[in-house]
Amino acid sequence: MDPTGTDEITVYRQIAPGADHEAKYVGNDKTGWTYVSKDGAATSSTFGFSGPSAVTIAHVDNAADVAKDAAGRGYTSGFFHTESSQQDSKNITATEAAAKTDYNLATANCGQTAQAGDKAAGVPHDGDKNVNPRDDHNYMQSKQGAKDGWSPVKVPTPPPPPDPKDKNR
Repeated sequence: MDPTGTDEITVYRQIAPGADHEAKYVGNDKTGWTYVSKDGAATSSTFGFSGPSAVTIAHVDNAADVAKDAAGRGYTSGFFHTESSQQDSKNITATEAAAKTDYNLATANCGQTAQAGDKAAGVPHDGDKNVNPRDDHNYMQSKQGAKDGWSPVKVPTPPPPPDPKDKNR
């Protein structure tokens, strides 16, 4: 990661065959990292396809904890991009604002929320073409994503939950 400590880490987890969930961590080890995730519609009356958003915003202290937090939330891959502190601020503000708008699977989903922050911060992102976060994930893994400054980061596999039958724990 960036030695000056200002970064964005976009993370992905598969939620269904051909569909990913996308969220991001923005920040640095000095001031901490902000996690933002637009988690779908808050009510099940529309089967999760639209409505008021369920949003998770959290604070993580350092990059090592970002990796653990991402793994604990079920993310399996991540990509980082170096940003200035000014870009971090714009990214967080725009991502949080987009996350708090009503959810719509086609026009205001988790991927478009992450893209809104990148656009505000001037971070290269092919997202305007991508409605499905899986397409965003594919872009981040592509040669164009690498050319735009996105690099893969390892998300550790979370440990399995303790076995309730194991009396040695």
